[in-house]
Amino acid sequence: MFYFFFEARHNPSRAPLVIWMTGGPGCSSELAILYENGPFNLDKEGVLSESAYGWDQYHDMIFVDQPVGTGFSYSEDDRDRVYGEDGVANDMLDFVYEFLEMHDDLKDRPLFITGESYAGHYVPAVSHRIWRANKDMEGPHIHLQGLAVGNGLTDPAIQFNAYGDYAVENELISYPLRAAMSFFYPLCGLATNLCQGTGWDLPCLLGLQYCMATQFQPILSVNPSINVYDITRECEGRLCYDFSAADEFLNDPQTRKMLGVGDRLWVSCAMDVYEDMSSDWLTKYDDILPEMMADGIRVMIYAGDLDLICNYLGNRR
Repeated sequence: MFYFFFEARHNPSRAPLVIWMTGGPGCSSELAILYENGPFNLDKEGVLSESAYGWDQYHDMIFVDQPVGTGFSYSEDDRDRVYGEDGVANDMLDFVYEFLEMHDDLKDRPLFITGESYAGHYVPAVSHRIWRANKDMEGPHIHLQGLAVGNGLTDPAIQFNAYGDYAVENELISYPLRAAMSFFYPLCGLATNLCQGTGWDLPCLLGLQYCMATQFQPILSVNPSINVYDITRECEGRLCYDFSAADEFLNDPQTRKMLGVGDRLWVSCAMDVYEDMSSDWLTKYDDILPEMMADGIRVMIYAGDLDLICNYLGNRR
């Protein structure tokens, strides 16, 4: 499992330890390093500059490529492929154990698990697995203090029903189209509950296809060029942003040599991981937070108001 570790720029000997997981599923955390909350900005000419707003200003930051198969993380054994949050959580628990064994000076630092978008699944699942391991004394105690999710997908049954309201509020669709989406929603809610109740792949996959077709695609059909992560912008390419500079930078032979990743090519989002995780989409992870909160684990949910795909209305509800 490949990761970047950046010491805090200020007071590194006392900084909290923060793990960041990018969503997707299957999107590399190098995207966060170069374009979001990491220490660098990468411009379209491939020039790196230091970011004044990186979370590494006051935190020791770990950006990890997970699940296995994402970014520079890999396995040559198909048994290591991950299909749901149990696999994600167990792999990340192993990762934290191994990381802290390598960095003995960080063992007593407060740890926070963070991420965005599909990490609305990852973050609660990983945090709960670490918390449970501490309770059961499975290994060395991990000083988990809290978790944070930005614009996360956490409870799809609630969040799918918020698409229409968000789209109307932002004048992306008409009221009649919203009414049509509402008419088809009950079956989406039923499919989501069936998926969550049984855990079977087939209802989870079919339910996801139905919910996307009736609650999300209608918005795109009347806004074909919209950037689903920032409704004020147009979509550029498959991922709605131009990451070609990152492709060139991270796949440059000299960069790969310095990172020690051999000849493994980097892609921004691994579609095989995305497909492997497709039966996990409709599961929900809000219900594992209360017992952790009752035990003193701190939780922050935050959301920007321009993201359609994991919009603030769904997050708030």
